[in-house]
Amino acid sequence: MNVHVPAMVAEHFRASRIVAFSTGAVYPFVPTGSQGATEHCALSPMGEYANSCIGRERMFEYYSHAYATPGRLFRLNYAIDMRYGVLFDIACKVRDEAPIDLDMGHVNVIWQGDANAQALRCLRQATTPTSAINVSGPETISVRWLAAAIGERLGKAPHLVARKDRAPC
Repeated sequence: MNVHVPAMVAEHFRASRIVAFSTGAVYPFVPTGSQGATEHCALSPMGEYANSCIGRERMFEYYSHAYATPGRLFRLNYAIDMRYGVLFDIACKVRDEAPIDLDMGHVNVIWQGDANAQALRCLRQATTPTSAINVSGPETISVRWLAAAIGERLGKAPHLVARKDRAPC
């Protein structure tokens, strides 16, 4: 579905400008002290989801070339709102005293409303052929620090779990 449906959409709406939501999961891990992966980094997907996202991007690229459809590949990591997202998930786990996985030790978040505003602006910045743009918040946040800060506000100690604390798959 992550590849076939986008191909149908790209072909059907070939006379439109298209901003296709994608993910930063297509990039390799980078040092947390860096500014993050750029649009020029080699793609290095880990897992089926990230590979399917590259497939989606390839479909939009193919149809952009074939029909000169202007577009942007909107690579977004963690968009959040007060009702969902990584901050909400961590807060619920602290509140419920549930384990918080530290395998993904850092996050970069952006409010969903800001991400939506940027996506709309990308319609005017669409390129032919389509091109990628990274969308993220201004800083990288430690999950350990975030859980501790939420725990302090809730009066609860977060239950942090690293891979070594779990049975192997």
